[in-house]
Amino acid sequence: MIQIATATGSHKIYAPVFASFAQLATREKQIDDSALERVAQLIETLREKVQEAYNAFAEADAEAVQAFNDQKERLENNLARLEAQRARLEREVDELSQCIGTQSAIAQTAANKLHRNQQLWDQAKGLCYTFDQEYNYATQTRRQELQLVAELEALVERRFAQVEDENAQRRVDIQDATGF
Repeated sequence: MIQIATATGSHKIYAPVFASFAQLATREKQIDDSALERVAQLIETLREKVQEAYNAFAEADAEAVQAFNDQKERLENNLARLEAQRARLEREVDELSQCIGTQSAIAQTAANKLHRNQQLWDQAKGLCYTFDQEYNYATQTRRQELQLVAELEALVERRFAQVEDENAQRRVDIQDATGF
C-alpha cells in the first residue's frame, strides 16, 4: 500500500490506515475488537475513496474520449472544407497562369531581392561564425586561466604546508636544543 500511495501521490487517503496499522503493531498481543473494527472501517473508507477516484477517472476518460471524437469530427469537416478550397484554388491557378508576362517581371524583382537578401544572410552568418569563434576562444582562454589559477593555488598550498612543516621542525629543534 505504501508503494501505491507513493506512486499515486495519495498519502492523505492512506495515512489513517497506516497509522492504525502502526498502532496495532505497537500493541502486540493487546489487540481488541474495537481497534480491529476501526481498521476495518478505515480500510472500507479507503476502498470507497479509491472507488470514487476510479469513477472520477473513468468519467474524465470518457469525457476525454468524447472530446477527442468531437475534435476528430471538426478536423474531418475542416479537411473537407480545405479540400473544396484547394479545388477552387487550383482553378484560380489555372486562370492566373495566363498572366505569365506580368509575373515574369515580378519574379525577376523577387529574384534580385532574394539575391540581395542572400548576400545579407551570408554576411550575417559570417559575422555569427566570427562571433562564435571569438566566444569559443575567449571561453577556452578563461578555462585555461582558471586551470592556471587552480594549479597556482595547489603550488601555494604545497609550499605553505612545507613552510609549516619546516616551522614545526624548527620548533622541535629549538626545544631539543634548549630543553624547553
